[in-house]
Amino acid sequence: MGVIRSFFSLFTFHFSLFTFHFSLFTFHFSLFTFHFSLFTFHFQLLPSKHFSFSRRARQLFY
Repeated sequence: MGVIRSFFSLFTFHFSLFTFHFSLFTFHFSLFTFHFSLFTFHFQLLPSKHFSFSRRARQLFY
């Protein structure tokens, strides 16, 4: 009985650890997509004369 309980506690611990890391990953992924969309929005908003690297950046992104 004690062996089953220890295995169950180990399983729940690893499951909670996995869910924590998964939520952390999704949070960072959403943060990354948010910053990427913000960057692209500002890049499209500003005129090309403000950027010396605008032509190179457009070649990379588009």
